[in-house]
Amino acid sequence: AKGNSLAGWTSYGKNVRPIAEAVAGKYNYDTAYVAAYMQKATDIPLPEPKNGCDDDEWERRRVACVAWVDSARADKNPWQSASTAKALEIGGVVYHESYDSGDWSSYNLSARGQGVTGYQFRAPGEWFSELYAAYYTKKMKPSHPAYEWLQTL
Repeated sequence: AKGNSLAGWTSYGKNVRPIAEAVAGKYNYDTAYVAAYMQKATDIPLPEPKNGCDDDEWERRRVACVAWVDSARADKNPWQSASTAKALEIGGVVYHESYDSGDWSSYNLSARGQGVTGYQFRAPGEWFSELYAAYYTKKMKPSHPAYEWLQTL
């Protein structure tokens, strides 16, 4: 049960490749381009369309990837809104940039149902500190999945 309580957090740091693969897979676009865009590279060469995709469709896919990355950036506070989290979800996992330094993280979308604040979903450390604060200030109900293991700390 403790594993489920941990919200499935993964910290990627600056290794955006796994996230770029998920985004490129969702929009059927080029992983290397998405990764470079996530890393805020400039003058990224446009990849050639693949699998007989026409230029207009290829550009629509690129724009969709760019829009996804832009909405996942830390300066957009994507952790605050459940609807933004849902829009960023790929395969049940929410990916976003936790800090402007290019530090990326992910968690299970289902964990938002047990959240105590939106800010809690910024990064693994924030997730824990917000849970702990709710427990410590007695704002957490004993029925919360994290309540039992927080008692052991």
